[in-house]
Amino acid sequence: AFFFAPARRGFSCATPADPEAAPLIMLSTMRTGVARNIARTAVRSMAIKAPNPNLKKVVFVDAARTPFCVAGTEYEDLMAHDLLREAIKGLMAKSEITGEEIDYCLMGTVIQEVLTSNIAREAAMGAGLPTKMVAHTSTQACISANTCTATGMGLIQTDHCDVVMAGGGGGVWGLPPPL
Repeated sequence: AFFFAPARRGFSCATPADPEAAPLIMLSTMRTGVARNIARTAVRSMAIKAPNPNLKKVVFVDAARTPFCVAGTEYEDLMAHDLLREAIKGLMAKSEITGEEIDYCLMGTVIQEVLTSNIAREAAMGAGLPTKMVAHTSTQACISANTCTATGMGLIQTDHCDVVMAGGGGGVWGLPPPL
């Protein structure tokens, strides 16, 4: 799960117009290798196109994830929303952002599970976030978390949201995705 917010909130991170500040992200706010790689990739991809001066600058605030484990072991009895819930709890515990400040939660998954149609909402509510917060799930195989991240950034840039939580979750449950 990741937090994004407008640059004006005072977070010291790189913005799309400032790709040279990527090392600042990695040194000052990113605590894990995964978070550093996400930040580096986001900054590079946004720097390809000149920013529109009419859009808000968006910053990557923080990230959290569940640890990897061998399939069929520790997470065997958990569903995607269970894992996302724990990632959200971890993100909230280390962040300065409160649940009331989050405007939107977007989460992606490889395959929609029969028992949970909206893992974003179920994970957010399970993590104790406000029920009034909008949350939706994207199901697009391997790119769903990236789609949610881009959508969340767009919601901030166009002034529809101030703080967005985006990410993805899944596992080896159910059927393989259709090709």
